[in-house]
Amino acid sequence: MATGVAIAIYTVVDGLGVRASHSALRYGATLFALQSTAWLVGVVARQHRGWWPGARKAVIGMSGGVLSMVGYVTILWAQLRAPLGVVSALRETGVLWAALIGVVIFREGKLRRIVPPAALVVVGIALLSVG
Repeated sequence: MATGVAIAIYTVVDGLGVRASHSALRYGATLFALQSTAWLVGVVARQHRGWWPGARKAVIGMSGGVLSMVGYVTILWAQLRAPLGVVSALRETGVLWAALIGVVIFREGKLRRIVPPAALVVVGIALLSVG
């Protein structure tokens, strides 16, 4: 229940914010800059002044950050052009992809244990899209 409430809150906040700014890229970049700065300050404070990742970790981290921002800005762009409920439902299909990738590629579980919850998510997405 708490996860659903959190998703509803950040969906509405993002929708209102991006529509007020009129720019998915500007809104997304501002949030990423603020959040990245806060995380970096937190990590450096916790790990002390000498902390710096190796080159490989830095490249992986920055690549993940760029891909994350591209995905986030894509959602924000959709929120500028479509109803928030539809965009939110589509956004949550990532749960299905993660489940399938986990089972098929990473062999993290049995398909019969993953399919029923994934099917429940699909029903929820369909209900959000219809209602």
